[in-house]
Amino acid sequence: MDLIPTTGALGVALLLMAARGSRDHGDIDAAEAAYEELLQARPHLVSLELELAAMRLEHGRLDAAVRQLRQRLSFAQIGSDEDRRQLEALLLEALLRQERWVEAEPLLRALWSRGQAEPHHLLALARGLEGIGQDEQALAVLGTALEGDDLDPEARLELQVELARRLRKLGRLQKAIEAMSLAVLLAPERLPLAMELTEVRAQALIERGEEALAREDWTEARRAYQSLLDLRPDDATALQRLELLQSLDPAGLQHSPEAGAGDLPGWRQDAAERLAGFSQLLDRLEQAAAAEGAPPAEPPAAPPAA
Repeated sequence: MDLIPTTGALGVALLLMAARGSRDHGDIDAAEAAYEELLQARPHLVSLELELAAMRLEHGRLDAAVRQLRQRLSFAQIGSDEDRRQLEALLLEALLRQERWVEAEPLLRALWSRGQAEPHHLLALARGLEGIGQDEQALAVLGTALEGDDLDPEARLELQVELARRLRKLGRLQKAIEAMSLAVLLAPERLPLAMELTEVRAQALIERGEEALAREDWTEARRAYQSLLDLRPDDATALQRLELLQSLDPAGLQHSPEAGAGDLPGWRQDAAERLAGFSQLLDRLEQAAAAEGAPPAEPPAAPPAA
């Protein structure tokens, strides 16, 4: 590029024309050089900084954009509040596109607290933080997003569903049920959300029932699996567990308060004992049947004649 003087308004105007012309024709290296020369001559022109950063983002020069924007944001004098907001928004976009989640989080929180971030930014950050194992931070980001009163209904629904799924994945099923119930209230016409809520409730009931079985709380186990059967009448797990509980006859397994904890056999041992008793009964029946069908015994032989 031919050298263009940057002194005076005419020189700045010519250099700006050269920068934009190179950008529009796809010569990004030449455009970058022209913008940087302009900013050296006119460092107070934030609009030029924004043009350069936006061009770098558009053409994937993210590292350069991050360095440039951070340098500008470190200046004591930046410009107006709107200038700062636009610079921070571009920096956030660059960090998110580079998946630099941890660096993006404080900036995004600051922007969101001032009402200057978009819901899709928060959603992207939450997913990114989860991807690097920062589950609590991801939940906090979603919670922060849902605190806003002026969210677009579709954005609120998307964030609410994301929160419910994150909670379910972490095993916090009761909170997941609460979150998904709110999502269903936001969009009652969306059948898949209602079905997903049913699945979370079923998972919570199965977990509750299995925990009750493990501690031999037959009453609580029966209650959990009966609730599961009410929720899903053909649920195989509920039917199997209720059949097992019926065979164990929990009412007959209650021990007296005076009995020690060691006097009560576990449900597996008790089931094995019942099976063994049933097998013995079958053996006795088979023996009796065999005895009835046997030929009559021969009379004893007569003693020999004297």
